[in-house]
Amino acid sequence: MNVKLTYAIFIALTCLAPDVFAAAAHPCIDSPLKILLKTTGGSGIPFKCHWMRNSKHVQAWCSNTAEIASHCPKVCGKCPSHGCSNSQGTFMIGKGGNKETTCSSLLGSSDKNKKKNCKKSAVASTCRATCELCDSDDTESNQPSTELSAVPSAVPSFGPSSFMWSQLYGDLDGESNDRFGSACAISADGSRLIVGAYGQTDARGGAGQVIVYSDNGENWEQIYAPLNGDSSVDSFGYAVGISEDGKWIIVGIPDMSTWSNSKVKVFADNGSSAWVQAGQDLIGSGSVRAFGWSVGMSSTGSRVIIGDPYSNSLTGRVYVLDFNGSVWEDVHHDQTDLLTGTKWEYGVFGKAVGISANGMHIIIGIPNNNNMRGQTKVFKDTGSS
Repeated sequence: MNVKLTYAIFIALTCLAPDVFAAAAHPCIDSPLKILLKTTGGSGIPFKCHWMRNSKHVQAWCSNTAEIASHCPKVCGKCPSHGCSNSQGTFMIGKGGNKETTCSSLLGSSDKNKKKNCKKSAVASTCRATCELCDSDDTESNQPSTELSAVPSAVPSFGPSSFMWSQLYGDLDGESNDRFGSACAISADGSRLIVGAYGQTDARGGAGQVIVYSDNGENWEQIYAPLNGDSSVDSFGYAVGISEDGKWIIVGIPDMSTWSNSKVKVFADNGSSAWVQAGQDLIGSGSVRAFGWSVGMSSTGSRVIIGDPYSNSLTGRVYVLDFNGSVWEDVHHDQTDLLTGTKWEYGVFGKAVGISANGMHIIIGIPNNNNMRGQTKVFKDTGSS
């Protein structure tokens, strides 16, 4: 189906079926990009519905024209249509990840999406030269609505939601016995993710592996080469974490074969070709330990929390460390007893851990406390030593 014809159908349905839109109001939060329906050129799923949520591009699929008036509007809500099109395709303006405005065009099966980044003030000139008649990014005309939101937003919604989850790209799969997905984490904006496969055997016979992916707008693209364990018993990737911007990652290596060589490593994106280890290997104390069974990372990646539930004669311990630019140092090292389990936490103090974005609050799970009743403790960094 011709792109313009598809778009015309959507505009007509918008006018003829306003009650469908009213049933699932969408506030179009900070959205210079309006709903855009376009053909994909493939078979089976010919329509895609695009919109912006919190400055991020989101999409949902429609299987046929009949669903344009039901499925897509229920997902995309009341965002007005964008009337920017010409014989080459349909155009849209939205905010790019670089905080500038991205002008994109779909030119047909022989061309990929073409984008041009412009300063907001240049949308009407620079972008217009690329996108023809696209409207300028007028932020004042796109103020958040006070209507109930059909998608998560900063403003709480107490009404029923018709927001629908739509899978983003294809599945990410491991191979035989990899245990790919045994641990995973995602950056704050969802553009990067880390997946652990502690059973992966290709590298060093069961050493384990971690892979980081980035959303390139069309699929999940692997960032650099996979990170692998050092020996066949590492269980590298049993626990993982990622910073807010996705450029720092933490990997737990609890050595579930001998329980004697467990450690944790932190890596940083060097911005060009590889993940580079930041600081030294982090190693717990004692001959029997599961250091790295659980891990967490602050938003900047400069503070980490590590659980070691089998240390201290199987009572468990938790570590919090700061990166000083070259090495990792214990935070409040004179308070280690506070983060150490007792006989009631036998073997599992720190089996689960978490840390706040600013690194000032931590939470520790102790599921075996008091004869398996379980317990959780929360600590706050008061700044005193």
